Amino acid sequence: MIEVEIIESNLPLMSEDLVEEKMPFSVFQQLSMEMDTDEELSFKIYESGTAIYMGTYQASHLSVLDDIKETLSQLIKIGEVSEEAGNQLFEKLKREVYPDDNEEDKSEPINTKKEPELKEAPSKNEKREKKPISKSRKITVITFLSIVLPVVIFFNFKEFLFTDKGKEQTHIIQDQESFSQLLKNEEFEKASKKYPEKFDSILDYLFENDLLKPLKQLNETKKTDLGDFYLGFLAKEWVVVIKNKVVATTKERQSILAYAYMQTGKMEEAEIINDVLQSKTLTEQLTSAKVSQAYQAIQDGDLDKARKINEQIKNEALESSISTAQIAVTLLKKYEQDSVNKDLSPEEQAEAKKNVEAMKIQLKEIGREQLND
Repeated sequence: MIEVEIIESNLPLMSEDLVEEKMPFSVFQQLSMEMDTDEELSFKIYESGTAIYMGTYQASHLSVLDDIKETLSQLIKIGEVSEEAGNQLFEKLKREVYPDDNEEDKSEPINTKKEPELKEAPSKNEKREKKPISKSRKITVITFLSIVLPVVIFFNFKEFLFTDKGKEQTHIIQDQESFSQLLKNEEFEKASKKYPEKFDSILDYLFENDLLKPLKQLNETKKTDLGDFYLGFLAKEWVVVIKNKVVATTKERQSILAYAYMQTGKMEEAEIINDVLQSKTLTEQLTSAKVSQAYQAIQDGDLDKARKINEQIKNEALESSISTAQIAVTLLKKYEQDSVNKDLSPEEQAEAKKNVEAMKIQLKEIGREQLND
């Protein structure tokens, strides 16, 4: 038997004892047809003691059964529940109201291809003949907690008690066999077999969530350029990333490719990508990489290259380091000349050679901290 528990209601004659007791769904259907405009209640439906549906019903020209049918139709249309699951639930409830299902009701299965033409209960219309009919009907979030179907469906809900009239609620439905739920359950291989067209999306998910082990396993099962691309990045194998650059078809992947170019010193390629992306993070990484390049040039004594780089990034600390390095480079060149100057004494030449080594060490010290970061 399918029973209903009324969780809360504003029905004036609804006693606390009745609220706490469960009633057959057929009785609940009749109750919904007796409700006056502006009366509403929240309820939970049980099958064999297991909750299968939760929602809120507000009195309208629709009975609660018709109301549920319309809601299921909407959920099926937006793809949040399968047509099979929705129809099976509705049929269960309908059989509680019309056990014979021959004379009393001829409702068709839930139709998602056209606007549903819902059959109204005659007795309800007759009883409401002199009462104003509400112009709006509010459905709150509905929850399937468990349904015995080939595909078990679970629903989550944010609210099911009374809210302000007209306030829209979002249906949150999770099909245990849905793509997102399989990912959540970490059934990646199963997801790849059931949704082969979404294989790249699975790899995206694994990479974004740093799930290296399943990413490796899935790429071994079905080796792809995208899998190699992501694994190359995680292993810091920049050449592998660049080799598979053909998969960089999204902004996220283009950022990864740009970073790989930076790590291999191909700044121009990285900048070309960032000119389009205009990524703040990538811009900062590019600037940092250029600073490192400039300090490497300082250590090599190539101040012209360091200055050229700083003309682009205009880094004050780098500008100061270049000035300091200029002194060391000038002295280095002098000492190198003195070390081979035959007009100087052997002692002076030897001293000059020592000074050459000292200046080289000084240049190395200028950018040591920056290059070690």
